[in-house]
Amino acid sequence: MLQGIPVLDLWVDMTHCDEIHHKSSDTYDKVDALDFKAGSAIVAVAAWTIANDPKPIAPHIDHAAVAGILKKAELDQMLAAIGQWKP
Repeated sequence: MLQGIPVLDLWVDMTHCDEIHHKSSDTYDKVDALDFKAGSAIVAVAAWTIANDPKPIAPHIDHAAVAGILKKAELDQMLAAIGQWKP
């Protein structure tokens, strides 16, 4: 995405993310089976649809357009601070 290539992101319920994510308590038994299966199905259908469509999902965009998206999402400064983005 930072190079202007179209990407998709699966947005998930982050309600309890801070409670267990990337901690010793982050174990498989905490996975909600229905959410996991739904997310897997969404990714599979999206991938199949994109792969079978002769048209691209979106055009490549230039650096200025990426910068605008990052600024609007308030991600530009954080990504620059960790060395992932050069404004």
